[in-house]
Amino acid sequence: MTGGSHTIASIVFDEPDMPGEEQFEVFRRAGAPIFDTKPRGPVHQFHARVIDFMVDDVIVSTTSTGALTLRRSVEHADEGSTDWVSMLVCRAGRLYGEVGPAAVGIGAGEVLVLDLRQPFDLRTDGSELRWVSVPRRRLEAVGSGVTTPPVSIWSNSSHECPALVAMVEHVWAQLPQAALSQGPTLAAALVETLAGALAPAPFEATGAAMTAAMKQYLDDHLEESHLGVADLRRAFHCSRSSIYRLFENEGGVYAFIRERRLQRCYEELTDRLDQPCSISFVATRWGFDNPSHFHRLFTGMFGHSPSSVAQRVRNRSDRRHDDTASRTIDRVHGWLRVG
Repeated sequence: MTGGSHTIASIVFDEPDMPGEEQFEVFRRAGAPIFDTKPRGPVHQFHARVIDFMVDDVIVSTTSTGALTLRRSVEHADEGSTDWVSMLVCRAGRLYGEVGPAAVGIGAGEVLVLDLRQPFDLRTDGSELRWVSVPRRRLEAVGSGVTTPPVSIWSNSSHECPALVAMVEHVWAQLPQAALSQGPTLAAALVETLAGALAPAPFEATGAAMTAAMKQYLDDHLEESHLGVADLRRAFHCSRSSIYRLFENEGGVYAFIRERRLQRCYEELTDRLDQPCSISFVATRWGFDNPSHFHRLFTGMFGHSPSSVAQRVRNRSDRRHDDTASRTIDRVHGWLRVG
């Protein structure tokens, strides 16, 4: 199926009840312009799940498959399907084989970049891969310093790998709800990331794209009490000065963390209609141990004190039972086709 007219175009293949032979045939035919696909094991046991997004002119996909071989021949290259450079993030399993004469292999959390001018023979015993396929002209337009070797690999121990994975995951998380108008911005973030990795200068976490990835990292770790600049340095292998520069418009890393934690407090105080949380519990949970300091920060950010926000929620909770009963009656009437 495909996305709506106002969202980024998508195609989903997820048919677990389809026989393995038919799943394999769908997967084989879909990839035929790029590579030949052969099963590595009984074809009736094959399974595949594929989600594709067309993000501006960049194709972003996730493929989860059983054991198979992907073989790109010289004939494929001669047919003209060489105008892409693909970055693969391995999320589970392992991908290994040869690109030209070079032996390659990546496991979970590692990254491989393929220039599709090159033949390859890649195998997996079952894996989940994120693919980011960028038109060659987009990379060439970034600057003459960007080069695309036949294959490049970033292992878990490399400085670049966490930043590359974080950026791809950050964009992927936005795609299901992203509006069509967001496509160029998301595509540019991926192109900038790939171009930075392939440039001859050392990869540096700079630009709006990496700021977004760092913000996502902080959001995902807000419950860690000592979260801060040191965590970003370890996760993204960049300098303290680079991080300060990226968060300059946010008032700094700690100002950003404080704002996000206050937002979580507001959400918890307003979302729990059935069992409203105590203010002191919520504040302490998100690292605000001083009640008066929390009151001052919360009121300054939202224009209402924590107690007034919590009271409004309790008032809504009192009315909720009547609203729920009305909706239940309406639903039963609908089933009975009365009213």
